Amino acid sequence: MTAPPYLAALLLVLLNSWHSDRTQERGYHVAVPLALSACGFLGLLVVRNMAAQYVLISATVAMIISHIPIVVSIHQCVS
Repeated sequence: MTAPPYLAALLLVLLNSWHSDRTQERGYHVAVPLALSACGFLGLLVVRNMAAQYVLISATVAMIISHIPIVVSIHQCVS
């Protein structure tokens, strides 16, 4: 039950990083996943179905993790 959220996170990290590098827009690729993860947390407050909660947790984890490589690349460019 713990592997699928991180598999989704891996795919989203690759997609988000690739698109960020291709478009040279780092800020949007950090802000949008974090905003969507906030929506996922709000959804977890409302949803009571266990299967829907699992899907929301998987999506939220993937969104939170997907911005980390972009933030690291911004930090390395500034330093």
